[in-house]
Amino acid sequence: MSYQSKLSDEIKSYFEVLEPDFPKWLEDYIETPAMARSAYISNNCGMVYTKMTDSDFFLSNLDHSVAVALVVWHFTHDKSQTLAGLFHDIATPVFKHCVDVMNGDVITQESLENLTSDFIKSSPEIMKLLSRDGIKLDEVDDYHIYPIADNDSPRLAADRLEYSLSNALFLYDKCNLDEICELYNDIEIENNEDGLCELGFKTKKSARKFVKITCEMSVIYRDERPRFSMQFIADILKGLSDEGKLAKQDLFEKRESEIIAIIEKSRYKEVFNKWRNTTKVLKSKEKPDDVYFVKTGSKVRYIDPLVKGERTSKVCKIAKGYIAKNLAYDMDDYLYLGFKMPKSELENFLIKAKQATYANQNSKYQKSSRLNSKDYEFNDGNLTYHDTYFGGNSFIGEEIVYRNDKPIWGMNYHGSTTAPDLAEEIFDEVLRPALAKVDEASTLPARGPELFIKDEYIYSFVTNGNLDNFSGTETITKDGKEIYKLKCHGGKIE
Repeated sequence: MSYQSKLSDEIKSYFEVLEPDFPKWLEDYIETPAMARSAYISNNCGMVYTKMTDSDFFLSNLDHSVAVALVVWHFTHDKSQTLAGLFHDIATPVFKHCVDVMNGDVITQESLENLTSDFIKSSPEIMKLLSRDGIKLDEVDDYHIYPIADNDSPRLAADRLEYSLSNALFLYDKCNLDEICELYNDIEIENNEDGLCELGFKTKKSARKFVKITCEMSVIYRDERPRFSMQFIADILKGLSDEGKLAKQDLFEKRESEIIAIIEKSRYKEVFNKWRNTTKVLKSKEKPDDVYFVKTGSKVRYIDPLVKGERTSKVCKIAKGYIAKNLAYDMDDYLYLGFKMPKSELENFLIKAKQATYANQNSKYQKSSRLNSKDYEFNDGNLTYHDTYFGGNSFIGEEIVYRNDKPIWGMNYHGSTTAPDLAEEIFDEVLRPALAKVDEASTLPARGPELFIKDEYIYSFVTNGNLDNFSGTETITKDGKEIYKLKCHGGKIE
């Protein structure tokens, strides 16, 4: 079945508004395997799978890409610009911008755009069609070069226009199809402040309505529900990837339904299903205790379109107020749902390894790996932990975790006591018992818990970062005087 034959009546009607005469030449590009994979990617970053949203309408990344192409074609009738619009999301992975969040790109959400050219080049079907149509790769692999297809916020281009219209129609019930048609038919190509082509409105009335709708949706895009959900999904994808249960290429080759099936067979099954069935995210100005939480910003999307060559905010005070309210939205809350994220394979392994080695006074040293070193080793399945250190009252050491003999995590540490006469008591009666409580830590399972008290001794461990990249300070005091200190740092090895 062709792409168009599988479209719902709602999307067909919407496409007819964008371009009544669907360009036949475009169909061949849409049907290529490289484009067809986008039909199984949710355009709202996986939010369709939770009850937090009012709409369960599945708008695919392919629907969005085709719609952008139709908008560009409608206003330019230029094949190269139209294809640039079609291809702009060809490198999009499952759950869309959640992978940007996983990559640490929360604000711009553009971490994968540099893959667009590679995806086009790797498609023999697309390259053959481009050759047929006499179009060069560099004319279609970067839609940023065409201001009608894309431009910088808050300007209006096809991409920004399309997701605003489709989200207003299908996901957030801000407009019906007749209102979409009215807004769309009021758009024309104008020249902006820099003398560049830009989509703009013919009338202030339509421009003001569009600003109102898009400002309201901009707040929805980054309210507590998507901010929590995108980080939550990103953390699950990262965890599965770290454990070798999800390969990088799976994010581009598998369908979202297939990834969800992997999640539901993993340690994340219970929390994932809690997320799917919840309707509300909890917020707090204070850091919540003992639960998984999210505290993150998000990409700020807003549009201040032209109306007869001037920005709407300059000719309409009401629109200016909508934009100001949008930009003032506060994202400084801690977000949570009341559950703990299950410990990762690495966390569970570190807890077992640390409790079985130095923290266990009955544990025996292994054969020295270096001259005068003291070594511990622990094995569990395909994971191996090795701790090697030198010294006594002052000591230095390194821990490495291997998966299938490949190093995946490590930590360096140096510690010393200022009370050598108490060293044996400090290490055996305080430090070892504290390190044995690594499973009770509300901090990272790198040393011991945040706080452990034994008689007149007080042990503490403070960390910054996460297991991928962290530092920490461990201290022991007696009668308020610091008598032992350790510094450590470590993280992921790739």
